[in-house]
Amino acid sequence: MRTALFCIILALLCQACNDPGRKPDKVAVNPEAGAQQLIVAGNYLAAADEYVRLASLYPKNAVYYQLKTADSLIRARQLTQAKDILSHVDARKYSDGFYRNILLADIAVQQNQGRAALKLLSINADTHTSADLRALFHDVKAQAWELSFNFINASEERIKLDSYLLDPLNRRHNIKLIWEDLNRVNPKVLGDLRGSRSLTTNAWFELALINQTMLFKPNLLKQSLASWIEQYPGHLATPTITNEILALSEQAVLLPTHIALLLPLNGQYEKTAHAIRDGFLTAWYEENGTRPLI
Repeated sequence: MRTALFCIILALLCQACNDPGRKPDKVAVNPEAGAQQLIVAGNYLAAADEYVRLASLYPKNAVYYQLKTADSLIRARQLTQAKDILSHVDARKYSDGFYRNILLADIAVQQNQGRAALKLLSINADTHTSADLRALFHDVKAQAWELSFNFINASEERIKLDSYLLDPLNRRHNIKLIWEDLNRVNPKVLGDLRGSRSLTTNAWFELALINQTMLFKPNLLKQSLASWIEQYPGHLATPTITNEILALSEQAVLLPTHIALLLPLNGQYEKTAHAIRDGFLTAWYEENGTRPLI
């Protein structure tokens, strides 16, 4: 049933391309409104059907609607059908070719082919590329870098992505992913890269370095975070990430109020157990802070 439906969709799309003379009875103010509502509702297959209808109704924009059909099918995880549609798209305009490459890269990412996706994304947006398309480009490229275990490049793509995100929930999710990527990077690498990027990116690197090297030093951490916040006012990581760092640091250094030491004081390990006990008690007595009860 699904294969038959796809064949009908593909036939209609091809018909739209081969019938440039066909005109709609009436041009809608926003022809995509219905499809966009279906996407928001998560009904991606229905949105794909609607874009097929639009491709047939508006032949001058048929290529664009074919691309949107493939985009909707990718969201519905119908990757084979989406790839077949993209293979029939006659993307003569640069913007159409750019969009097609992003969609093919998205398919590659979902198939865990990070290297193939990066190859498809070795292109640049032109001055006419929309903000939505730029956002999709950076998002897919970040995922491709993550698949390739290059978390520095992934974080940089996500930092670029932030400027194109308007929805607060999407921005918060992206900030979380930036932070996860950076905390997968070795502190030495972060230290070496610090100062080599833009002001915003360098700030992210420094914050990740503070987190990784000072988490168990609460006083130094608080001082460093205060200096960082003063140096980078209004940064994306403030206050969500900075508060998270402080909370984790407090949890990391919480000391127990009671401790117990269980040792075999008889038998073949008796001497070793006594040595451990004596060392343990010596350390306990020499503790200058609050000592837990034994």
